Amino acid sequence: MKSYRQREQGVTMITLAIMLGIGGFLLLLLFKVGPLYMEHSKIINALAAVEEIVDIERETKRFVSKAIIKRLDVNGVVAVAAEDFKITKEGNHYLKVELDYEAIAPLFGNLSALAEFHEEFEVGE
Repeated sequence: MKSYRQREQGVTMITLAIMLGIGGFLLLLLFKVGPLYMEHSKIINALAAVEEIVDIERETKRFVSKAIIKRLDVNGVVAVAAEDFKITKEGNHYLKVELDYEAIAPLFGNLSALAEFHEEFEVGE
């Protein structure tokens, strides 16, 4: 005959509560931080579209800035502004666009998640 301890199997109520708490916290992170990365992918796509403009390295900094902002507006991106972009031109043969920005996702109470992003592209020689 098996003792009571040998027949006992399963998850206790405390273990189940802990597992549900951890799972809930991970879902909260996913729902709060996920949109930051989705918006970042829109920014990457906008920069890639500007990079593909024919002879973009010959255009002015103002033209490049407006082209980027226009694409971000179409995609509904609000995390970055024109001031966040650093555009470097050397003559008519080199263009470099850099973007450094931070996005904050409030989780609950006074706890927030911070994501730092850096993107850049170079065109020309």
